[in-house]
Amino acid sequence: MKKIIPIAVLAIVLIVGVGIAAVWWGIGFKQHAIVTPTASVSIFFDEAQTQELMHDGTLEWGEVGPGTKTTLLYINNTGPADAILEYNVNWEQLPGGWNTYWNYTGSTLPVGETIVVEITLELPEDVGSGEYWWDSGISCTAAT
Repeated sequence: MKKIIPIAVLAIVLIVGVGIAAVWWGIGFKQHAIVTPTASVSIFFDEAQTQELMHDGTLEWGEVGPGTKTTLLYINNTGPADAILEYNVNWEQLPGGWNTYWNYTGSTLPVGETIVVEITLELPEDVGSGEYWWDSGISCTAAT
């Protein structure tokens, strides 16, 4: 009987050990991918394309009051694919009664071409004094 207990214990230890080894055994490996941009643009404040609006830059409206104000941007398709543009505004940051939009019609911007877009800012008659900041941007996707 004494020999049976050590053999049983040894059997259990071997079974558990093999089970743990099966759980902990694995093959580690790395993965790698390259994502090529399908569309990209550069945005400028001037026709000569020397004053670029950088990522996280500021489109400065200066002192404004009630009514409508506009500014021009020059958008150059610098990517490897024709592009469709989108104007994005964080509407929650824009004060009540304010509006901003552009005149871009959704047409395809060919590679290497530049278009001029007009950004409009509309303020209500009862605009309060202060300094205002809001996030906006222009994004592009490859035209299909």
